[in-house]
Amino acid sequence: MARAYDWESGYAGANGTSFHYERAGAGEPLVLLHAGIADQRMWDGQVPVFAQHYDVIRYDARGYGNTHAGAGRYSRSQDLYGLMMVLGVERAVLLGSSQGGTDAIDFALEHPAMAAGLALVSAVPSGYQLQGEPPRRVLEFMSAYQQRDLERASELAAQVWLDGPHRTPDQMDPHIRGWVRNMMRDVLAAGAMDTTGEEPSSEPAVGRLSELRVPTLVVVGDQDDPSILQAGERMTSEIPGAEKLVICGAAHLLNIEKPEEFNRVVLDFLRRTY
Repeated sequence: MARAYDWESGYAGANGTSFHYERAGAGEPLVLLHAGIADQRMWDGQVPVFAQHYDVIRYDARGYGNTHAGAGRYSRSQDLYGLMMVLGVERAVLLGSSQGGTDAIDFALEHPAMAAGLALVSAVPSGYQLQGEPPRRVLEFMSAYQQRDLERASELAAQVWLDGPHRTPDQMDPHIRGWVRNMMRDVLAAGAMDTTGEEPSSEPAVGRLSELRVPTLVVVGDQDDPSILQAGERMTSEIPGAEKLVICGAAHLLNIEKPEEFNRVVLDFLRRTY
């Protein structure tokens, strides 16, 4: 039987905007960073489980969900730093999916004393160059998004980041797919993927992976794009002591597709880290 845990929801002002966050559980801090095509809702299948053991914090990044974009220049990793300072978190394991994983790596390099560990899901390090031409569906997605055809853009986003390159929509669970597509549509409607004003890392992480000195878990899905799998291999080989785990039957948003397996492997990592 799952035990009850404390839960709070609110806003924290940092770096010129107000970040919407949720916090649940008690214990060592665990910060969840969502993918660039999602918002904090992508962790719905993780928070109730992880909060049984840890102080779990998830938030909407700048311009996503209930967090306003704000004005002026900004850095995602500095946004995370500001949020952790306001919430009184001096050190945490960072669990990041896709763009969230990229941000977690940058943060760990910039603030090494504040990162207790990294769980990098379907992620690439900043500065990593994907090989070959962009997949056709990615180009179609970008075109639809630029034309503000949100229905087509959200469908293509679901094909790229949920279905993956090896499966068709009719092979997916329709309930999961519908829920993910609606979340993606909300992200696109809010213009959250507009990176105007974002300051890129001055020293891309791709050339600094060997500097990371924290326990690191790299998680990929075998149905994801090959370029993501290649990035996972590189991170595993260059981050000292990093371990890799492949979840079969899942693509980019593997924590949504395979929540029970994902939760189990991440909890195992956390127990060995904290």
